[in-house]
Amino acid sequence: MSIKLYDHQKEARQRLLERTAYALFMEQGTGKTLPTLYHIAYLISINEISNAIIIAPLSTMGAWTRDIDKMPPTKKQYLKNVTVINYDKVWRRPAIYNDTWDCIVLDESHSIKHRTSKRSKCVRKMSTKAKYRYILTGTPMSNGHLEEYWAQFNFLNASIFG
Repeated sequence: MSIKLYDHQKEARQRLLERTAYALFMEQGTGKTLPTLYHIAYLISINEISNAIIIAPLSTMGAWTRDIDKMPPTKKQYLKNVTVINYDKVWRRPAIYNDTWDCIVLDESHSIKHRTSKRSKCVRKMSTKAKYRYILTGTPMSNGHLEEYWAQFNFLNASIFG
């Protein structure tokens, strides 16, 4: 099976290639998962990383596993060390939380917008050990609440705000 990326997905993939931490703020349905999976497969193929975790809401986990299954065999072989898990299981499972992940992807990253929540604290602490950190969402904040950006950008770079 061959997957053809649209131009905007190719652009997203290029942005990921250029950075170790990045936010893909793309509208719902524009296809953030495929460029991200291609990028992870590439990083594993060049031995830049050995594992990755994708943390997503329960409602979007199926899209990740479906898209992994759709990947061409040449890419899919590198995705066997990718774990897809939902936000609530991460902070409740010390084995997952305490592992070192080379790459962490937060799907629907607005799920950590409340900086004092257990899930937000957990994934932000996990990010300090990861070489690559990416956040994906179509709705980074709601109703103009600028403070909702803080936890998401802190995940990408803990020193970003000084």
